[in-house]
Amino acid sequence: MDQAKGGRRLRWYHLYFLLAVFDLLTVGVSLYLNHRSLAVYVDSVELNQVWADRLNHFANLANLAEEVNAPGNEVFASGDFVKNSADFERAQQVFTKELAHCRGVIQRKMDAETSVQLGAHIDFLDVQMQEQAREARLVFAEFAKGDREAAGRHMAAMDRISHRMSDRLLELTADIHRIQAENFSEQKVEAQIMRDLEILILGMICLMVLGVAYYGQKISRNVRRQQDALLEIRSALDAYPDQVLLFDLRDDRVRYVNHGLAETLSPDASIFTALSPVPEDELRDRIDDLRDSDQSHVIYRTEVPDLSGDSRTVEIRLHQVGDDTRLDSCLAMVRDITALTESERALALHKLAIDEHAIVAITDRDGLFEHVNDKFCAISKYSRDELIGEDHRILHSGHHEEEFLRDLYDCIYAGGVWTGEIKSRAKDGSFFWADTTLVPCLRENGELQSFIALRHDITDLKSAQEAIRSSEARLSMALAAAQEGLWDWGIESGESYISDHWFGMLGYEPDELPAAMQTFENLVHPADLAAVRKAIQAAIEGKTDRFECEIRMRTKSGAWKWVLDIGEVIERSEDGRGTRIVGVHIDIDGTKQVQRELEEARQRAETASQAKSEFLANMSHEIRTPMTAILGFADLICDESSDAEMRREYVETMRRNGEHLMAIINDILDLSRIEAGKMALEGIKTSVFDVLDEAIGITRIAAQEKQLPLRVEYATPLPELILSDPVRLRQILVNLISNSVKFTQAGGVTVSVAYESTNAVPMIRFTVCDTGIGMTRDQIDGLFEAFGQVDTSLARKQGGTGLGLKISRKLAFLLGGEVEVQSQPGLGTTFTVSIKAIDAEGSRMLHRPELAVQDRGQAAPAKVTHSRLPLEACRILLAEDGRDNQLLISHVLRKAGAEVKIAGNGQVAVDAVEAAESAGQPFDLILMDMQMPEMDGYAATEYLREAGSRLPIVALTAHAMTEDRERCLASGCSEYATKPIDKLSLVELCRRMSDWA
Repeated sequence: MDQAKGGRRLRWYHLYFLLAVFDLLTVGVSLYLNHRSLAVYVDSVELNQVWADRLNHFANLANLAEEVNAPGNEVFASGDFVKNSADFERAQQVFTKELAHCRGVIQRKMDAETSVQLGAHIDFLDVQMQEQAREARLVFAEFAKGDREAAGRHMAAMDRISHRMSDRLLELTADIHRIQAENFSEQKVEAQIMRDLEILILGMICLMVLGVAYYGQKISRNVRRQQDALLEIRSALDAYPDQVLLFDLRDDRVRYVNHGLAETLSPDASIFTALSPVPEDELRDRIDDLRDSDQSHVIYRTEVPDLSGDSRTVEIRLHQVGDDTRLDSCLAMVRDITALTESERALALHKLAIDEHAIVAITDRDGLFEHVNDKFCAISKYSRDELIGEDHRILHSGHHEEEFLRDLYDCIYAGGVWTGEIKSRAKDGSFFWADTTLVPCLRENGELQSFIALRHDITDLKSAQEAIRSSEARLSMALAAAQEGLWDWGIESGESYISDHWFGMLGYEPDELPAAMQTFENLVHPADLAAVRKAIQAAIEGKTDRFECEIRMRTKSGAWKWVLDIGEVIERSEDGRGTRIVGVHIDIDGTKQVQRELEEARQRAETASQAKSEFLANMSHEIRTPMTAILGFADLICDESSDAEMRREYVETMRRNGEHLMAIINDILDLSRIEAGKMALEGIKTSVFDVLDEAIGITRIAAQEKQLPLRVEYATPLPELILSDPVRLRQILVNLISNSVKFTQAGGVTVSVAYESTNAVPMIRFTVCDTGIGMTRDQIDGLFEAFGQVDTSLARKQGGTGLGLKISRKLAFLLGGEVEVQSQPGLGTTFTVSIKAIDAEGSRMLHRPELAVQDRGQAAPAKVTHSRLPLEACRILLAEDGRDNQLLISHVLRKAGAEVKIAGNGQVAVDAVEAAESAGQPFDLILMDMQMPEMDGYAATEYLREAGSRLPIVALTAHAMTEDRERCLASGCSEYATKPIDKLSLVELCRRMSDWA
């Protein structure tokens, strides 16, 4: 029987061996066939690539032939025979080069018969291209002569040659395709041989598959039985809620994990990888314990971090798998018990917290004590042994009514939680109050099991409340007599008390509003609420005990009443935080009214004083500035060394400044007459065109100096003459246009004129629109006030008395109209002035009005002469923004021998001083005008002094008051000089200051 078995094993062994040899043979033949097929495929691809390249080159010849022919046609359209001739030569060269390449391919890479056949085509194309080149050159030559007809004949010859070449290229392509097809037929024969071999290999593979299938069937039956058994085990383990792992102790490799863990592990993972982040050393020790002990399992707990870094508690069970003599495998089950552990810990903490914070007792459903903590024993004066098992009624004080106790029992026996204050009797007969919460405990079936009572001792609080009620009664009577409202706020409890007089002070009845802190906040003015909250919070935090706030509170009528709120913290917690504040409200509305009236009177007085001071300072500057030029140039006229041209310039400057000074005086007088009602206007024939022409002529120079276009537009036809006052109309227009030019730095100024006859009285509207700095709504509101300007910095920068707009509005009103303004900051301003337009007798309507504007030239700058005088070689920086004063003062200084550099504002002066210091040529003296744009003299002087400059600085200003001198010296000036200047005094002062330096 053994021999028979041995014979079967031998026959099966040889069968499997022969099957393996047959498999190797099949695989080897398959590999050879695959290699040969791949070689045929590669040869075919390479051959296809060669013929594809050849076809591309031959096909490209057709495209290049068309490009050679194209310039001949294009010359008839463009006429540019030079460019088209050059294009032809380039195309012909490219074609010839490509043709030579194709000839080389045919000669080098094709057999003799094919080379001769295809070469004939190439030779034909070469000859035709030479003929086409000859005809093309004749086309361009005839075209250059201007003979388009002769050029057309040659072009027709070119087209015929081109058609012959195209036909020959088609024949060439057909021959190439035929030759390619003959080459591919050889590959088809070899491919057929490969397909025959594939059929042989297919038969061998079928035999191999049958043998493998027979052998595999025997194995699969055994495997299927084992898999069924494992599937049952895995189904049970996958349903297990914990993590389950089976691993081999010999190499610590995991052989199985249940469903929850399988998706996250790679095959044959380590047990330590699978149980990460369980500590590896601890796990190794437990596995060693399992090996060394007689027990079949080991259970232990450990702490592991989760993904967020928090600690979690897991329970690990290690079960031995195998017989007692050999422990090869181990089953590990891991359960997360963090929630259970935390619940146990939380329960212990809750019990400790409750015992430390509250008086705790537990009774059964019949009211017998089951548990009491130490605080309960202390307050009841009973020991724990005396209380356990005793009825809770031993603590009844007899203070509460039967109805109170009945409601209590009805609540808790119904499963509800009862909260309230209970008075109880201690063992020694004393009484104590407790804030009590009774909680019923129910079984799972809803049956009442026991009661938990949580108490807080409020005996002292009750005593204090009783004392407070007595004192409040006395205090209420005192406050009523003093007409003060009392309030009391328990911060933690939220309880508040507000006296009746507190409500009555605001016009409310005592019960009309709730006595709560929210009522107080709702009545406080929103602007005062933050301040009073801050004061109360400071008192609560212990920064102060007492606070006072003057606040506005809304009365029942909706009016606001001033109240003095005084509060003081009278109770604090152990950490010093206030828990109770008591205070009073005192009516101070009458006192605040008196204060408001006094403050308004003071502000009116200060405003009037400030307006007066600003007006006087502005008038002083506006008058003294032109006076400086007038008096100074008057002295220069007396200088016999000045020639006639220079004297004429001096006289013109004096006249211009005199007119400016007269305009200032006239503004003041006009306003005085208007305010006194003594301004009389004429009603004579007036030409709107002449008046506007004069106004434009007066303001054009200022516009030209700023390179601003000054345009006039006529929106409608205008009457030739109207009855009005031309002098006052011109004054209005000059004021408005000058104002727009003054405050516009870029863009332009446009004056538009329109005639309106829709109203009962016809009107003429002059609109002056600029692109200047614009104004805000508040600035517009104060624009027409006397001596009012947008701000004082603009007054210094642009000049002006601030009277012009007010006078213009008054005059427009006297002329039957109005002055209106619209403006936006940064976008410009539009002034609109309207006047009555009563037609004069004999006037006619001009439908195409014209405006003639005469430009006024600008005087040439005066020549400066030098002489050897006290300021010889003295370098002086003159910081002055007025052109006339620059000319006058620099002339005086240069006549005295000084070297003068002019700075137009304070910033330029500062930069000039720093540049001179850096160049090693510092100035000896600075003459500093104190009122300049950008940076005035005060700021420039302070900046230089702060930078460490010790240069002598002489203040040069038209302000001559004592406080002005003190201000100049306080800003850092060394000396002070007023305008108009005295040239001798100025030279002497400069000499003295430069010598001093």
